[in-house]
Amino acid sequence: MTMTKKMTATGRARLTQTLVQSQRGETLTMSAHLTWMIIRNNNSYLLKKRNINKPFSTEPNNLTNLSAFKYNGLIHRRSVGVVTAPDNKGFTVVYKKAKAGNKPAKSLVKRTMKSGPRRSLYKLKRLLNANNYRTDLTKVRVFL
Repeated sequence: MTMTKKMTATGRARLTQTLVQSQRGETLTMSAHLTWMIIRNNNSYLLKKRNINKPFSTEPNNLTNLSAFKYNGLIHRRSVGVVTAPDNKGFTVVYKKAKAGNKPAKSLVKRTMKSGPRRSLYKLKRLLNANNYRTDLTKVRVFL
């Protein structure tokens, strides 16, 4: 407390900036399981309904819209999502780059595929296999 009183305004700004950076670094080192235990019952993407045991999820990069650790798009380093294209022709694949985990704005990559259903699904499968994405997500996206 006395230390903050003696600091100037610029010193306080530097101190808070350092604390924010250290908190960002700590969140990146948490495991996916720990993050899931924190957000599984309380986050803004949960969609709870009456008489339904398991809540749905409206988060980005969740292929099945189920609130489960396996399909969660927020906590995993690599996740894939499929959305409609802006011009309603084809679809857009949104995926995370694992190497850009500490830069959230640069971690998402969007790729639009318009070359017909068979060729687009083949390209999507090749993209996921070439970048070593999870095979369970590769199996789910075929049924979409």
